Amino acid sequence: MSGKESKATPMISVVIPVYKTEKYLRETVDSVKAQTFADWEIVLVDDGSPDNAPAICDELADADPRISVIHKPNGGLSSARNAGIDAAAGRFVLFLDSDDILEPNALELGLGAMKQTVDAVIPLRYVKFFDSGEPRVECLHIPKGELTDDPREFAVKVLMGRGRAWRASSNLYRLSLIREYGVRFPEGYTAEDIVFNLRYYAHARSIAFVDSPTLRYRKRDGSITGTFDPAFMDIIDYIDRQARAFVSENCPESCMGYTDSLYLRNAVMYACQAASAPEGGKRVREILSAERVKKAASGYVSYPYFDGKVKRLFIRLVFILQRLRLRGLSYLAVLAASKIIG
Repeated sequence: MSGKESKATPMISVVIPVYKTEKYLRETVDSVKAQTFADWEIVLVDDGSPDNAPAICDELADADPRISVIHKPNGGLSSARNAGIDAAAGRFVLFLDSDDILEPNALELGLGAMKQTVDAVIPLRYVKFFDSGEPRVECLHIPKGELTDDPREFAVKVLMGRGRAWRASSNLYRLSLIREYGVRFPEGYTAEDIVFNLRYYAHARSIAFVDSPTLRYRKRDGSITGTFDPAFMDIIDYIDRQARAFVSENCPESCMGYTDSLYLRNAVMYACQAASAPEGGKRVREILSAERVKKAASGYVSYPYFDGKVKRLFIRLVFILQRLRLRGLSYLAVLAASKIIG
């Protein structure tokens, strides 16, 4: 980590993992430097990036004493965020991907909602923008009617039951709670955000919300999100184990149906991605006929939420057909949904 002169403890640490984002890194850092709330530090974590990003990190840190750099071998997003947690000096921490942009008042809004007993602040909305030049889209993270300040209820009914608010990026967390309970991002897995949030919400006292977009999320070619991964069923099973453990340790047994809702949501979305892959039809049938998927289809208690009405309709249709064991029709519905969802 680059050396810095000792300074007063910042209120907020912004942890930015960096990997192959030389094209976007300056813009991301500039969005933090432009914040209306100025008591922050940036911890850049160079995760063994093979491009010019490490040199850019050093240059940015040399130019601003509020910015520090960790250079480490490549270990993945979770490893980089965990290294940032270890180095952070603030009272609160916000994770920011190195190709995304904070709105100018993001830190001010988050800190304003962080009352004495609040341990997490979650934005209700974000803006999706595209490298391709498509128009920006404002997305609703969580429908207002689903809000609750109880972290465990929120985890069960929203993260699991509705498949929403997984993202750790742009949330504001209390760093002392992370360290007291050893909350970490799971290394070696994708979809790490939901697991971190489940681990965090197990110990949080309450959560608050900001009803304005605080993040501009960049959708770019070559990003991991949205691509088909033949091994992702293992990740779905891992998330399922974590969700079931959370319910077992923190909630009544009656809440276990929400883990079925989460599992079926993930399996159906995976099937939609598989439909366009080589041997897509065979893969979709294998996913929909798996025993855990069948069990989830009989046990789910809620439908996932998506911004688009057509997407919501098709995924709900697949849920219903799976419950009715009409798997031939469910297969056809997945194929149709995969074309509509894109």
